[in-house]
Amino acid sequence: MQKIPYICALICVLVSGSLQAHGLVYDQGQYDANQFNEDMIYCEGLAHQLPQEEAPGLVEETAKRGARGAAAGAVAGSVSGNSGSDAAKTGAAVGMTLGVLGNRGNRKAAEASNQQAYTDLVRNCMSGRGYMALN
Repeated sequence: MQKIPYICALICVLVSGSLQAHGLVYDQGQYDANQFNEDMIYCEGLAHQLPQEEAPGLVEETAKRGARGAAAGAVAGSVSGNSGSDAAKTGAAVGMTLGVLGNRGNRKAAEASNQQAYTDLVRNCMSGRGYMALN
């Protein structure tokens, strides 16, 4: 019955679409290899349950830039004599692209925060089981 949490953690790790490396180094020669692996799988399984921080305003900013791009495209299309609809579509596509790229810094910061939380949880979990990370 005690093996069930380890099996659930293993399944969680295997099924997860984005496995994160914790970057922690342990002198595994000091520990029983089987027990160490079970504990690591369990701790990583717990870490995968952490809520993921989202980049603030990503969707809103992308939509705003897309709307501005569409408006600018429509104006440019009407001035140049091109079809306003085609110009608006092009402008919206450019605006959406700029919206995504413009918010890349926020997304990277959220990813770094998520990675640090993951590493901290694995370190604390393994420490609680008697393992000491070398880094």
